Amino acid sequence: MMLNVSGAFHSSLMEDAQTGLAEFLETIEIRDARIPVVSNVTAQPVTDAAEIRKNLVDQMTSPVRWAESMQHLVAAGSLEYYELGAGKVLRGLLRSIDRSAKCRTIGKPDEVEAVLAAAGGGVA
Repeated sequence: MMLNVSGAFHSSLMEDAQTGLAEFLETIEIRDARIPVVSNVTAQPVTDAAEIRKNLVDQMTSPVRWAESMQHLVAAGSLEYYELGAGKVLRGLLRSIDRSAKCRTIGKPDEVEAVLAAAGGGVA
């Protein structure tokens, strides 16, 4: 799935930014994920902190495997999706993959906290 975007994101033109991100990520703690995170680099779930860190760096210059990532989630039986941020672009793309997918757009931090609280979780 090719998207018309306004910049050379996820390409070799991002190598300088990739280096900066790698250096920054070395300064912060990243822990193993409590729930699997599907990487847009591999379209596979990961929980290992080192692999998450590597994928965050790699995604700067790697093609986004978004459709494959969503297909993985659909095949795994995911029923609800949340789009964080302004707009509904990803929601529309998800619906093009699975018309029955339920996706909620959450645009503000307090909305994220409300969803987490309703699900029995919280901001940690």
